[in-house]
Amino acid sequence: PQSLAILGPGDFFGEMALFEGFPRNATVRAVDDAECLAMTRWDFTAEMKNHPEIAVAMLPVLVRRLRTVEAHLTE
Repeated sequence: PQSLAILGPGDFFGEMALFEGFPRNATVRAVDDAECLAMTRWDFTAEMKNHPEIAVAMLPVLVRRLRTVEAHLTE
């Protein structure tokens, strides 16, 4: 399997499934002990409505990830 990213404390994953409502298209594996928060799409949407700053904080990360994928595709 191809490694897409190495995430650290405070990072997030699975957001595409929460935004779109479709199953995730990647597998996540922890290399060390990790504590994760799992959310339903319903709860995620409610949190974003109540705290839009969450979405604003996520946007730069999502754009950076998209640019990284695009760069890999053009190599």
